[in-house]
Amino acid sequence: MNAVVWKIIISLFVATIFIPGFIKGATTSFVITQNKSASLALSPQTALLAAGDIFLAAITLDTKGNAVDGVDIFYLNYNPSLLEVQDDDSVMSGTQIDQGSLMPNTLLNSVDASSGKISFSQVADASSSYVGVGTLATVRFKALAAGTASVTFDFVSGNTADTNAASDGVDILTAVTNGTYTITGQTQPGQDTSAPSVPSNLSATVISSSQIGLTWSASSDNVAVVGYRVYRNGVQITTVGSVSFSDPGLLASTSYTYAVSAYDTAGNVSGQSLSVSATTGGTSGDGGGGGGNSYVAPLTLTQPTTINTTEIVQTPLSPNLPSGIPEGSLVRGPDGIKVWIVNWHGYKRHIFNPAVFNMYGHFKWDQIKTLDQSTLDSIKTSDFYRADGDTRVFSLKEIDERQGFAQKRWMNISGDKFTQLGYKWEQVFIINTKERDYYQEGTPLSEQELAGNAQPTTITTQPVQPATIKIFSGMLVKSQDSPIVYYITPALLKKPIPSIEVFNSYNNQWSNVKAISKQQLDSILLVSAIRLVGGVKVYILENNTKRWVKTQDAFYRLGLDWNKIAQVNQTELNHYLEGSSVE
Repeated sequence: MNAVVWKIIISLFVATIFIPGFIKGATTSFVITQNKSASLALSPQTALLAAGDIFLAAITLDTKGNAVDGVDIFYLNYNPSLLEVQDDDSVMSGTQIDQGSLMPNTLLNSVDASSGKISFSQVADASSSYVGVGTLATVRFKALAAGTASVTFDFVSGNTADTNAASDGVDILTAVTNGTYTITGQTQPGQDTSAPSVPSNLSATVISSSQIGLTWSASSDNVAVVGYRVYRNGVQITTVGSVSFSDPGLLASTSYTYAVSAYDTAGNVSGQSLSVSATTGGTSGDGGGGGGNSYVAPLTLTQPTTINTTEIVQTPLSPNLPSGIPEGSLVRGPDGIKVWIVNWHGYKRHIFNPAVFNMYGHFKWDQIKTLDQSTLDSIKTSDFYRADGDTRVFSLKEIDERQGFAQKRWMNISGDKFTQLGYKWEQVFIINTKERDYYQEGTPLSEQELAGNAQPTTITTQPVQPATIKIFSGMLVKSQDSPIVYYITPALLKKPIPSIEVFNSYNNQWSNVKAISKQQLDSILLVSAIRLVGGVKVYILENNTKRWVKTQDAFYRLGLDWNKIAQVNQTELNHYLEGSSVE
């Protein structure tokens, strides 16, 4: 199998936003002999410490010049009687280590303080990878008592279920370097226990509709400040070594609040600075398809072609809309249920549900205009969308508004063919990327399908029956005749995701849900028991109710297997109703 095919496989697999706590490897189960290698090492590897010392142990990745798609650490082990991991994200429940930024997606970050095990997983986007030497993550340890504290990776070369590094679908990790730290019972002279001063003069500058820049005054320390933590809306998003940071990829017309803290070489962390807020600017594409002072036709659906891109200057009220309805207005009919947004060209699109409504910071519920039914019906309906900055045009089929299920299908035709089939660029609403990624992606619409459907509202969205595909741990799957999405656990069991809130709590994306046949889905056994990530309580699931398995006798009486228990986050655990315990 050639490298191109392998890259497609790892793009499909590693790019999936796995559910935290369920990961058992960002690599696949395939093992192919290749002359590639990578290594992980702790830095420093040795240190002389005193009880009470706090020190940093960096986990360094060296790809040896290879392109790495993801790294899993299962597990990094330490002795909890000698060392204690300090929490580096106070917002999240449990204890987390400080994640690096070598790759954009940190899928798992948890510390089991009772057993002394650290789990960490970070992967690149489907179209990218990491090459070089850098810090994957940093552990802030506190020395507790005298002794020799070993910190070790679980690692066997070629085993994809422990610590590994994925490159084109293959585990190429060939070496790890562990750490050994000597702790005395006495405080060492000159021990650094002083935190840096709190950063001051934090300011935020709006750079564009999707970017905010931050600057602040440097902190001071008795030894040295080595970096700063940046927090957005109360959550740490990165660490930087300078006194400035530019935050890209934000939503237009949306307010963000920032703070920063400083840390030194010993791992002491200052308090957070005074927070500042800034609101990104608006853009012609941020209005959910309606806003802006001008309209520029999309260049193409596939490859660039010569089409009319003449800018159409608008007046405050469009002649294509009913009197008193400006472009960008939010409207609804007398039933008060569906909310729509209108564009300059006299089209309306449905705002699918409140979750989508809230993706646009300038949408306000009290600004929705109520129209009589005949006026609403006079505005043509469109289900064509493209994201700002993305030339692909999709048709959307709404499936279940309450559950948040909708399917987008890419119109796989050229721009010239689009107009030849009778469609108009004015029908295409421009949305933000967050909404685009919210919808599940179906099979592309072919020219043959589109040619037989003159009206977008009648476009068929019935996909072809999928063939049997390889099932991996961490996949999101569903059958085509049901909106229920399942997560595939490390034991290759299926666990239904009970709500859209739970789906989003794991940072999942609809584009990562794979359609499989009903027969194949039915052949996968269902999860019967769950536990909280890092927790010890085991619950059996009965419909939408969780029941605590309170005793060991009950555990074995029910025939439960610890290796088949699915781990869930707090949002999902809270979703289930509390039933009576099983004793």
